[in-house]
Amino acid sequence: MTFEFELSDEAILTTSALKDNMIVAEGEFSKLYATDVSGDLSGYNAVALELHSPSEHKIEGHIFDAELHIIHEMR
Repeated sequence: MTFEFELSDEAILTTSALKDNMIVAEGEFSKLYATDVSGDLSGYNAVALELHSPSEHKIEGHIFDAELHIIHEMR
């Protein structure tokens, strides 16, 4: 599998919001292209960033102060 990642320099399209224990910002942040094992290319747009505090997942049993999710949609 091959990845190609491109960040956008455009401003966030919507205001960030505070929900439960996370901050959510929506907009077009990046474009991601990936090929599968057959060589087919797919494109994805990052449409939201979610910053969770504390982290939702553990690494080797440790919880961290924050965790960032980058939400992509298929083009």
